Amino acid sequence: MRRLHPLTTIARDAGRISLAGIVAGCIALLSVATTEAAADARIIRTSVESRFPESAIVRVEAAVTRPIARAYFQYRILGRRAITQSQVRVTGAPGAMAGSHVFDFSKNYLPPGTDIEYRWQLFDDRGQEFVSPFYAARIDDERITWRTQTVRGIDVRWSRGDEVFGRALLNVVDRAIVAAAAEVGATPPRGLRVTLYGDLEEFRSALFKGSFEWVGGTFYPEERVIIAYAPPTAQGLDIARRALAHELAHAAVHQVTDNPFGEVPSWLNEGLASRAQGTVDTANTDALIEAVASNRLLSLRALGGSFPSDADEARLAYAQSASAVSYLVERRGRGSTYALLREYANGVTFDEGAIAALGSDIDALDIEWRSWLAPWAMMKAPPFDDAPEPVGHTASSPLDAIRDLMAGLLGR
Repeated sequence: MRRLHPLTTIARDAGRISLAGIVAGCIALLSVATTEAAADARIIRTSVESRFPESAIVRVEAAVTRPIARAYFQYRILGRRAITQSQVRVTGAPGAMAGSHVFDFSKNYLPPGTDIEYRWQLFDDRGQEFVSPFYAARIDDERITWRTQTVRGIDVRWSRGDEVFGRALLNVVDRAIVAAAAEVGATPPRGLRVTLYGDLEEFRSALFKGSFEWVGGTFYPEERVIIAYAPPTAQGLDIARRALAHELAHAAVHQVTDNPFGEVPSWLNEGLASRAQGTVDTANTDALIEAVASNRLLSLRALGGSFPSDADEARLAYAQSASAVSYLVERRGRGSTYALLREYANGVTFDEGAIAALGSDIDALDIEWRSWLAPWAMMKAPPFDDAPEPVGHTASSPLDAIRDLMAGLLGR
């Protein structure tokens, strides 16, 4: 899963950092005494106190020569241009002022591991403006003692498990990076921070408050952060393998298509990510089987936007997306998905991209895919009537016969 429009989260005040950098693993308490551009104001101290996962408070103290009439807190994600601004209340005695901004993480979410820059804008009673330099801080979850390693240019942090599990987990990350890049047809994503929670409740509490309970990982593209669940067990390694390959594929897609004008259809993005996992989820296969049999497949046009919130409908959406991408790879070649991504990188509409890359609009592509998936799905017949049975296999039921066929269609 990828999160398209996240906003807030920070970590407990852990001391002081300079403008030169960020204290690893914590939101830093910044103390700066500088010669500012404006002579009538000087920042004495600015700090970030984390109350993660609920809130964070950013404070400022300044020396001033005149009363401050208005003050603003401004921040941006490191490496991004867009600035978010909020007016803050100030108090003060002659020659001094103090103010603060409160992040409410239930309304404005930033995932742990996000680097931000922030500054203060002040206006005195004569309307004269003062703008501080940007200060650096890292949003983090300081409830956890993190273990950290770098894999192929990606910062990886995990919370649970011994040294043996840690080595195995890093190997899983390495393989997932390669698998994601290969599926998307891009260089491995870089400049990411991957945060892996070994405890389920801690993981869920760290996610965006609107996340679904069935989510095992999320990629936050603006912040370039991945959060995933990785319990310190053999099964946990498999959970991490699938989640990381999926989310890293989203990161690779974002890396090659990021533009201010348009997005990639969700069915293409999620289909590539699902295939990067390398294994077919039985529950997804069954959902696709039943939808084909009952003639209630969702259209690719409908799957271009957000997926359903209902777990069963979402499962079908993911299964259809993987199937549609498998159709493209099998019938049109792997270059077809690469061509689609190149077109969508230009900010074109879904139809414009499909026509330019494939010669078919989304509706025509939908018909082609359905015909490839199961010809009998186009007919109005009772479920499982005349369902073909694989040669050389005696199925215990018609559903088993179709399951075998669908598993082949979803595979590589």
